[in-house]
Amino acid sequence: MNTVADEYREHHAGRRLQTLPLADAEEAGHPMASDESHCPLQLTAQRQRLERLAEALEELPERQREAFVLCRFDGLTQEDVASRMQISRRMVVKHLSRAVAYCEVRVRYASLAQMQALHRPTEAGEEFMPATDADPGCR
Repeated sequence: MNTVADEYREHHAGRRLQTLPLADAEEAGHPMASDESHCPLQLTAQRQRLERLAEALEELPERQREAFVLCRFDGLTQEDVASRMQISRRMVVKHLSRAVAYCEVRVRYASLAQMQALHRPTEAGEEFMPATDADPGCR
């Protein structure tokens, strides 16, 4: 997720990224895709990825989800999250790295069951294809 790197750079440059809840963005009419195109296929693909991200957040262990939400959505620093959760900053970093890694993988697959299917041996002739991040082309 490039968002993490972007947030780090913005934070150390003395600027804060502005975040907006998805529901508020939709109500305000902000496009979900890039400004380059309002292609219905791209919008649908982006919405599906956002839905999978929401599902992934629900699937995270409670402490990982709490650390992730406090840092990424509420904009707290790692030190503030550590203080609030009464854990070390190092533990916050571990919670965040595990949450981000899980969300990155989970967003690529349509369901938890599909993701888990990768960890079982496949039978002869059975193929398994993850969802791709490539934007579908529009004409």
